[in-house]
Amino acid sequence: MPGRDESRSEPLSQDEYVEQANEICERSRNEGTQIAAPSLADPAAVEAAIDESVAIQRRALRRLRNLEPPERDLPGVENWLDLTAGAIAQTEKVGEGVADGDQAAIMAALDEGGTLVSAAEEFAAAYGLTDCSTADPEEDEQAP
Repeated sequence: MPGRDESRSEPLSQDEYVEQANEICERSRNEGTQIAAPSLADPAAVEAAIDESVAIQRRALRRLRNLEPPERDLPGVENWLDLTAGAIAQTEKVGEGVADGDQAAIMAALDEGGTLVSAAEEFAAAYGLTDCSTADPEEDEQAP
């Protein structure tokens, strides 16, 4: 293709993208389950657990950004990854709020992060990224 970066591979098919992305998300989720639940009475431990979670999520996001989705799906996938990055940034802000003892900052970050996560999960579920979402695509179909 003219103008194409020859160092990049050909785009994956949707099935290949979904399979590889799900593997990345599953690995990330498994890593996250290894984080010890901190005592909520210990803000430093809570902050450390959040920091560890953020690091795992950022690694997964980098891996996901390295996958090349089908060209027709690129705008949706890039939007999903941007929403995910925003949600991770809000998680980081929760950690900062915990460190500062700033309840208002924590609540604002949780609110904004929740909005971003919902939008990201909606795309992930619809695209078949079942390990990248906790949303159930069938729930939407059954809603009145």
